[in-house]
Order: sequence, then C-alpha cells, then structure tokens
Amino acid sequence: MSLAMRPISRPLAGPSRLRLKSTVQPARGMSSVPTQTPRATAPMPSNMPRENYSAPLSYTVHYVGRTLRYVAYGVIGLGATALTAYEGMHQYVEHVQLAAPTRSHDDDTFAWADENQAWTGGFSGGTDPRLGFKARHALRGAYLFWEWGSGDTSTIGSHHSLHPSFGSRRGMIGGGGVRRTDRGYELAEEFIDATITAAEKRGFVFPPELDRARAAGPPEVMAFSADQPNDGVDPTAIDLLLLKAGVLERLNTPETLEHAKELYERVIHADPLRPGPVPTARTMRLAHKIGDLAARSGDGAEAQEWWAWGLQRAHIDLPAIKASKAVSSSSSNGGSSSWWSWGNKSSPAPPAEPASLKETAAVPPLASDPKLAPPVLRAALALLISASAADAQGGSLDAAAAVQSLAISLLPVSARLAVPASSTGPASLQETWLESRAALLNLHRASVAYARKEKGVKPIDLTGNSTDRSEAVLAQLTPILPTAYTSPRGTPLEQPANRLVRDTLLTAAEAYYTHAVFLERGGGSKESEQDRVHRLEHSGECYERAMTLAAAESGTTNTKKDEEDGVGRGEEWMRYWRGYARVRNKIMADVDAGKEVKPADGDAVANPKA
Repeated sequence: MSLAMRPISRPLAGPSRLRLKSTVQPARGMSSVPTQTPRATAPMPSNMPRENYSAPLSYTVHYVGRTLRYVAYGVIGLGATALTAYEGMHQYVEHVQLAAPTRSHDDDTFAWADENQAWTGGFSGGTDPRLGFKARHALRGAYLFWEWGSGDTSTIGSHHSLHPSFGSRRGMIGGGGVRRTDRGYELAEEFIDATITAAEKRGFVFPPELDRARAAGPPEVMAFSADQPNDGVDPTAIDLLLLKAGVLERLNTPETLEHAKELYERVIHADPLRPGPVPTARTMRLAHKIGDLAARSGDGAEAQEWWAWGLQRAHIDLPAIKASKAVSSSSSNGGSSSWWSWGNKSSPAPPAEPASLKETAAVPPLASDPKLAPPVLRAALALLISASAADAQGGSLDAAAAVQSLAISLLPVSARLAVPASSTGPASLQETWLESRAALLNLHRASVAYARKEKGVKPIDLTGNSTDRSEAVLAQLTPILPTAYTSPRGTPLEQPANRLVRDTLLTAAEAYYTHAVFLERGGGSKESEQDRVHRLEHSGECYERAMTLAAAESGTTNTKKDEEDGVGRGEEWMRYWRGYARVRNKIMADVDAGKEVKPADGDAVANPKA
C-alpha cells in the first residue's frame, strides 16, 4: 500500500495541532464569538483624572444659591437700615425739633410757649399720641418739608384753585390757573391735609364751617366763657387748622391767602373770649394775622377793622387815627412821599373807619393791674406796628405818626432799655424783645417825620438811635455770623429768640440804610469840601454795615468777588450795594476831579462790578 492510501491513526502532535484546534468550527447552534482566556488588568493610576458629570451641576447650584443668599442678606440689611434711618429721623423730629411746648398755662407770666409754631404737642411738645401712628408720621413729614424743603431749591409749576368748600380735605393742588409755588410747602400742605383727615376719622371736633353769606370783618359780638374755653373744639384740631393756614400763607397766591384767612376766622370764631392775659394775647395774635392777610389781599378797610378789633381786646382804642384820617383826607399836601420805603405813589386811599366796634364787641376783662401783661404788650405792639405801616403806605402820614406815638407810649418809660446780661430767661428775652421793637418804632418814626417834614424832630437822630438799639440787641443775643441763636433745644425760648435775631438783623440793616440816606442827602450850602467828603465816607460806612447785616440775615458767606458781583444776594442787599456804589462814585469824583456833585434823589443804579 502506498503511503497516500495509508490511514492516519492518530492526530498530529506539535504546533500544527494547536493550530488545528484553533480553527475548529463551532458546532451548530453555538455562538460564533471566539472564546478567549481572561487576562488580568493593571490597576488605574491614582493620578489619572476621572470623569464626574454631577460635579459641575452641583457647583453651579451651590454658587447661585450662595449669590442669592448674599443678595437676600443685602436687601434685608438695606431695608432695615432705611427703616431705622426713617424712623430715627422721625424720632429726632419728635423729641428734638418739636420738643418745645406750644401752649402756655393761663397763669404763665410771659407765655413765650404760646407763640411757638404748634404741631399739636401742647404743653409737652412733640405730636399728639391720639392721632395714631400714620397721622403722626404724616405730621412729622409735613414738618420736614416745611423746614427743609423738598430737596429742590427751584420752584415748580403747579395748579391752585380755591376750595369749593373750605371743609374739603383735599389739598390746594389741582385745578385752576398755573402758579409758581414752592414744592416743599405744597407737600407740607398735602401731609397736613392727610393728618386732618385722619383726625376727623378719629372723632376730633373741628371748628364749624363759616357762613359764606356772613359780612366781612370781625364778629360784632363775641361772648367769652370760662367754663367751655373752646366750645367743645379739640385744641389739636385748632393747631392743625393753624398749621394749614400757616403753610397756605407761605404759598402766597391769591387763593391760598384767602383760604388761610378763612381758616384763621374759623379758629377765632370757635375760640370764645376768656379772661386772662394769655387767652387775650392769643386772640389778638389771630386778629393780627387776619388783618395782615386782608392787607396783603388788597382790602385795607377790613385789615384796619381787624387790627382795631384786636387792640380792643386789650382795651386800647385809637382815637388819634380818626382825627388824623379826617385831616389827611382834606389836606392836599399830606400824600405819600416817594422816598418812604414802605409805600408808593399808587397806594390806595386810606381805608374807611371801622364801624362802632367798641359798642358791639364784648371785651373780656384783663387783670386789675392797668399795666399790660407781657404777652398782651407784645401782641399790642405788633398790631400797632402793622397799622402804622399800612397807614404810611396808604398816604395817611398823620395817622401813622399817631399810631407810632401810641406804640412808643406803651413801652417802658426810660431813655434806653437796659439790655440784660443774659438772654436765656423769659424776663430777659422780654426786655430784649422790647428793645428791638423800640428800634423798629424809632425807624418808622424817623421815616414818617422826614416825609412830613416835622419841625423840631431830627430824623437822623432817630435812625441813629435805632441803629444803636439794634446793635445792642445783636451783641446781646448772638454774634452776627453765624446768625443761629444757640439756646437749649426743647425750651419755649428757642423759636422766639431765633425770630428776634432775624427781625433785629432786618431792622438794623434798614436803619443803617436809612441813616446812610440821610447822611448822603445832608449838608448845606456852607459845607466845606472836606466836611462833605467826611459825611459821604460816613454814609458809605453805613451802607457797608447794612450790606453786612443783610448778608448775615440771609446766611450767605460768599467770596469777595461774589460780593462785588452781587452773587447769591437778595434784593435788599443789592439796594444797599447801589447806595454804597453811588456814594463811592461821589467821593471819587470830589477827590479826583474836585467837582461839586449834588446828591441824587432816588436810587440810581450803579454797576456792581465797577
């Protein structure tokens, strides 16, 4: 048998067999995936980065949550800070700015607290707790806008209209013609209106509305009562109406002035006359305000009626006015002088005499002492000063002189009031106040005497006396700069003392100006050139002092260049500056050119930059 036909008895051994085994086909029905022997895998290095898809999402959520948490903390912190600042400001107003009492007891000798601006605090100061949380905050907000303004020094265009009913609680803003008013006072009026509305809802009794068909002028008959001093009207309600009337006065439009006058009349009709100096002075001050508003509205006759009615509360009549009006109306040369600084040639005729007020008005008795009590004396002098100024403006110079003589006679009899060493006590402030009013009356008397050309009266001596008295008061109260009176806060004397500083600065500035005008127009035909220059130099010094006082009253502290340019100064300061520039030009003309320059009448305008 050949080798090819020989059967193979056993498989081949060796590598070939292994290769054959690896090529053996799997049996039918078995998987075709080749089987491999598992191999051991090496461990992953520890420093090799691993994929973690949840980490970015977790970080994002954590970052956003932390940001939102910080934002929430910031909002809460800012809100708490703002709320704390807001409430702290209100508490500061409540316990510091409004801490002074605004009412005096009937047995108070000087009653300075009764002249403070009333914000319903009464004898304890602050605001009335009965108004509630919102109303008290609204009232404090009105104070902030009243005193500090709205944050914008410019005025805005607003609409004003007279209330169809004075009992309406909406503000004066809305409807009517366009007026330019102060935004701070507008907002103060709105807040006061909100307080009045809240007070009415809480049952506060307000003075009743007045009859629209009533006759103009003071009431003919007013009975006084000691049992029901306010006829059931709440004192807080009266204070709120007086606040509203005060802010309407400052808005100073024809409609607001008329509305303020109506509010004052509501109060004076609802407050029956009572015996005692303090209630009498309170009624006289209201009559003074109503008369001033009537005069500002152009009704001089009604103003005179109210002033005369107020003076009769203190048993003071004005018989000299009746005779002087008849003389001045029949005299052709008793007209007003163009030089009179409070009047003009186009002033209306003197008002008619009040009709029989003494016989129809019931006057409460005063104290047995015929001397006027301090609060009554202050109210009477204020009424007489307003009446004399109105008479001078209307051309009734004889009447003005008579009223001024009566006012001077009410002052303590002394050549010069002794200014006290301290102005912090009620009695000392009373004496200082009288000294300031004596300076003002001397100034008015000098102006009227100059216009009437009275014989035996030297107006320049009266103005010199007025400047001396004013300087004594200013030296006593406070240095000229700053003008703030530094009395302890919360005392009844703070507001009256601040008003006294302001009034005295104005009086002193006008007195120096008037004295300077007299010096400028003085001299005679026999005056030498040296005396003329000396007189004009003295006049220029008075003009300079008037400018200093006017700047101190306005609180301006400009540079020297601003003073020369007139920047930041008011109309009064510019009037004083024109006088100073005019006198300086006259002195330079006399010294340099040697020419005789005649004093120019009138207020010639000089270039402030010259």
